[in-house]
Amino acid sequence: LGRAARDFDAEVQWAYVSYAFTPSVTARAGRIVLPFYLHSQYTQVGYAYPWVDLPQEMYSIVPLDTMEGLDLTWTFNTGSVSHSLNTFWGGMDVESGTSTYEVRNQYGINLRSTWNNWTSWYSYSRADVSVDLLGTIGTAALNMDKNYSYFTGLGLQYDNGSLFVMGERG
Repeated sequence: LGRAARDFDAEVQWAYVSYAFTPSVTARAGRIVLPFYLHSQYTQVGYAYPWVDLPQEMYSIVPLDTMEGLDLTWTFNTGSVSHSLNTFWGGMDVESGTSTYEVRNQYGINLRSTWNNWTSWYSYSRADVSVDLLGTIGTAALNMDKNYSYFTGLGLQYDNGSLFVMGERG
């Protein structure tokens, strides 16, 4: 993936191995997409979502796309409702100007449920974030060392093929 904000330098967005324990339980390990949002799995695939561009009010809250780690997904049904339950763990380094944010011990859970034309989404994640700001602002007084950080997201979508309505909150 190459982005204009990064002079179109190509980077590997996804690189993982997966293993299906059963038809309904799959594990992945490597560089995976952070599952914060209803449409996280294809935020960089423009033809996959119904907008010209993603709603920045929601999809730019967390400036992270991927992590190095592992996840486990279980798909199951309860009556006519299908579910996908995903848990994940990992970390990443995020470059920001002259500082590097170290995100460690990030873990979370999310649940996608679908019934007829309705899809709901819930996600929760937490992480330890550290950054050395001495090079950025000239003082170490505002450094963070393993500060607790979390994100919760909720979403609801209706799509019958001719009408699409969606709302998310993070």
